[in-house]
Amino acid sequence: MSLKIDPNAARRFGVRRFDASEYLRDEVEVAAYLKAAAAEEDPRVLAAALGDVARGRGTSVEAPKK
Repeated sequence: MSLKIDPNAARRFGVRRFDASEYLRDEVEVAAYLKAAAAEEDPRVLAAALGDVARGRGTSVEAPKK
């Protein structure tokens, strides 16, 4: 579920997009975050979490070439 916020209203109130990668400070937090994501029924949640971790480490995750 994605919620659209008016960019002008967001700027006016000082709201910015949440980025989980900014809060994953160590391996324990990364492991807990990935474990929680893996427990969800939707595989897109785990894929997004892996992307967050990669972004936080300054790396990227690419799908394998078929």
